Amino acid sequence: MPILETREISVRFGGHLAVNEVSLVVDEGQITGLIGPNGAGKTTTFNVITGLQPPTRGHVLLDGRDITDVSAHRRARRGIARTFQRLELFGSLTVRDNVLTAAELRAGAGVDPGAVTDQLIERVGLTAVADQRADALSTGSARLVELARALACEPRVLLLDEPASGLDEAETDRFAEILLDLTGDGLGILIVEHDVPLVMRLCAQITVLNFGEVLASGTPIEIQRNTDVIDAYLGQDPGAPG
Repeated sequence: MPILETREISVRFGGHLAVNEVSLVVDEGQITGLIGPNGAGKTTTFNVITGLQPPTRGHVLLDGRDITDVSAHRRARRGIARTFQRLELFGSLTVRDNVLTAAELRAGAGVDPGAVTDQLIERVGLTAVADQRADALSTGSARLVELARALACEPRVLLLDEPASGLDEAETDRFAEILLDLTGDGLGILIVEHDVPLVMRLCAQITVLNFGEVLASGTPIEIQRNTDVIDAYLGQDPGAPG
């Protein structure tokens, strides 16, 4: 059974149909890609999944249970975490305190938020800068702080909105290795990303949106060979960034 599933979700803003019957699946221990041109409906789909945007129609399921009418904060409690395209850190706080704020909100009885925070900081490789202010970090390190903070919420599924934006090649490789390591714990990941080679490297399944509709779904090889996807998004070099 998938961890996360959308079934024919549609979103209409006045006369504009932003998302039209989008269905996708995120499985346990796998990374699923959601790609497409700017304005294709990717972020709106994320907003529906996380509860920030109600769908006009369709359903969102978590662990097979319908959560379409569940509030955003209750979805977070049930295991959906997200990062945003724009960095949203507390710049005046240290790396540790940024992660600790999330760990304190999530920690149950008998759980030490400080210990959880230190474990997550170590896991994403930020121990050396744990006491630095977030606004002094490189973009790559700041993205890792966002990731650690999201993981402090103990998600079943993690939604990442363009996490490689602003990263250099070395930072991107490091980020990819961390994500692959996380899937070993059974975490399901849904990633929106314009770095197509990264998506092809990471994802087991990919859904392509175009003009708010699913253009194609399949494995990376199937997507790279899909002529409709090549024409609409990838161009003649399927490995080139879109």
